[in-house]
Amino acid sequence: MAESPFYKVTIQESGEDITDMISKLSFEDCLDEDDMVSITVDNADTDFTDRNDIQANNHLIFMYGFIGGSTTGQKIAVIKDSEPDFADTISVTIKARDLGFKLKKDTSNHHWENKTSSEIVKDIAKIFDMQCVVDETTTKHVSKAQGNRSFFQFCKKLAKDEGADEKGGSYEFYVRGGTIYFTKRDFSKPSKRTFTYGDGTSVISFQPSFEQENEATSMSVTASGVDKDSGEAFTVKAEKPETKEVSLGKAPVNFDVDGFKKNTNVVPTKTTSGNVVNSPGNKDAAKKVASGANRTASAVQLKATLKTELEPTIEAGEIITVNGVGKRYSGNWQIRKKTDDVTESPATSTFELIKNGTGKPISKASSNAKTQNTTTGESQGDSSKMNTKKQVKDVNFTVDGKIK
Repeated sequence: MAESPFYKVTIQESGEDITDMISKLSFEDCLDEDDMVSITVDNADTDFTDRNDIQANNHLIFMYGFIGGSTTGQKIAVIKDSEPDFADTISVTIKARDLGFKLKKDTSNHHWENKTSSEIVKDIAKIFDMQCVVDETTTKHVSKAQGNRSFFQFCKKLAKDEGADEKGGSYEFYVRGGTIYFTKRDFSKPSKRTFTYGDGTSVISFQPSFEQENEATSMSVTASGVDKDSGEAFTVKAEKPETKEVSLGKAPVNFDVDGFKKNTNVVPTKTTSGNVVNSPGNKDAAKKVASGANRTASAVQLKATLKTELEPTIEAGEIITVNGVGKRYSGNWQIRKKTDDVTESPATSTFELIKNGTGKPISKASSNAKTQNTTTGESQGDSSKMNTKKQVKDVNFTVDGKIK
């Protein structure tokens, strides 16, 4: 790559540029964890370790990219800790995380009344003086209890409870910079870039997780409950992916509405609270929750790690295309995490990916695969639905929401 990489780091509180002191810089951009920047200062002295501006809760302002080329734009992170290492020489590692961690510090038992999930997320963004990007939801909650969860946990739960409908993917919640995202996962959006293995350009390595493809996939998610208005008992089941979030596995494994795997061979004698959620208020709500859990479980059956030369403008959550790796692994992938090592030689980006982003089967075999028995691996043919139902242990509720 012709361009030369650069980086710039400033301490917000003192305004001092410490770029020239830094020997290593890496940045993790994540959907499921806090974004984290890590910098290392080698050959430091005690004056540096005693600095008052490099301390927890102060801020780093940083950016990186290529001189005269693409850059990340300015980012800000809150210093988490500063760790000196007094060896032959003194080195100091400073870690700072995304502003979203503030949502994890505070808990509340507040009841949100007569608001949709997206309206609740907007109100939470205002509390923390953050921007928000939301896909609007329509169902109003008469009363939604936060249940002494942190605001981060509560927003995650709102996304899971919102589930998925027939028009789009499951809802996701994450924080990037000073912005809260509460949006539908979109595997159909355009690919940000195509990487072709073997063309001699930017691809360094590509490693699919073969064992993930062979693991069992969610073929059925069941939600049972009692309609809060009519008192009528209901059971809904999401048995196959209905959107572009395509399942790649072949063995039927059942999940509860929280996304936990159910044991398909042994009927449990006791149900733990971790595997049961409160009964949805009606059949439509239960259907969305079950469908969302099914699609989430199905989406992560094939994973891969792609390492390329530095790509500063591509972010977690986006879609990229990988070609030249055979029919099974070529196609669109969603980025769940990206790690940029700016000071390596060459500077690199490492992507953690999930499949399938295109909505098309990886192969004819995977799209036409028959349901198989989890234990024996034998094809069940037309009897698969009957056997799958036997493997599902429904959880039924009283009108008060208690487990029968």
